[in-house]
Amino acid sequence: MSITQQALADELQTVIDHKLNDDMNGVNRKWVQILHKVLTEGTMVGKDAERTGTGCVSLFGGITEVFDVENFPLIGYKHVSAKQSFGEILAMMNGATNTNVFKTWGAGTIWDEWATESGDLGPIYGKQWREWLAPCGVIDQLVDVLQQLKQNPHSRRHVVSAWNPSVLPLPAMSAQENVAAGRMALPPCHFAFQFGVVDIGRDKGVQYQERLFSSYKQAQMQDAMVVEERDALAQKIVQLVGFAPSKRLDMVLEIRSNDLFLGAPYNIAGYALLLKLFAEYLGMVPGKLFYRVGDAHVYLNHFEAIADMTQNYRRLQKHILEQQALDTSLLVEDLPPPLVLTPMMNSYPWEINAKDILVLNYEHLGVFKAPIAV
Repeated sequence: MSITQQALADELQTVIDHKLNDDMNGVNRKWVQILHKVLTEGTMVGKDAERTGTGCVSLFGGITEVFDVENFPLIGYKHVSAKQSFGEILAMMNGATNTNVFKTWGAGTIWDEWATESGDLGPIYGKQWREWLAPCGVIDQLVDVLQQLKQNPHSRRHVVSAWNPSVLPLPAMSAQENVAAGRMALPPCHFAFQFGVVDIGRDKGVQYQERLFSSYKQAQMQDAMVVEERDALAQKIVQLVGFAPSKRLDMVLEIRSNDLFLGAPYNIAGYALLLKLFAEYLGMVPGKLFYRVGDAHVYLNHFEAIADMTQNYRRLQKHILEQQALDTSLLVEDLPPPLVLTPMMNSYPWEINAKDILVLNYEHLGVFKAPIAV
């Protein structure tokens, strides 16, 4: 059964209208509000006019959102694989340009559609971040920006870009043909990010430590924890001793084109991890992720999955209210943010093993699949 654009917007509005207790960072509500805004303010782009031939509702320049990375923004209204999201961003941080490398990092098959038979993707994100070719030589943007953050934290030049016009794919050629010609299989969607440092003072730094310590101790009390998780928590508690941050690290993420149902949840989580790793390496508080999108869109063949998600949400809320003796004056709890544990920082952020990152207390409302638009 198909659902119209207006009907889907109405479904999302019912989720927005629920009187929920604020989850610590509001990532779920913010994501639903972004979907709703695109469906109510965007332009219908038909299959014949849209590049993938799928058709979508598109909004240009209307999406800027702020996510709190201290309370990790992993969306729970639908299941998001932290393993895949973290694996993809870490693979890029390590210069990956082949699907086999992405798979090694745990990113799965998300890049397969654009690769050659041998898995090559051309000089995509990782190549530009770690080996940008210039007349002066090879530039490692991640190493450079990390050094700049150490030496001159308040500089306005902490920028990393994947947008290299000299190797962008040509529209008249397939992804595989572009790769064979030495170009990218796909132009960067999340094409640049910029770090900014904010002085927060010792008092706020201590408050951050105390919140973190409380979260770790609460997690330790859970009966279902395995030895690996308990050991990781113990290490993080030890790491807090003597750590007195007085600065916060923020990031502005620039996105050219964003598939809001499939892509956005993974992009938010991936860049939140990147920001967290850099902050911890620098001895700063992981702060705000400013998420800015040029063209935000919802594909037409994602409508059904989004509708299923909203209806499942409503069923669950109804069940909770029934368990609360039908007292509708009670506020229904939203999903709490998960606790993301990264290993102790002894080397560069990109040298972290994805398998050593633990995600505790992640709650989600189900798996809602939709086809990827190629």
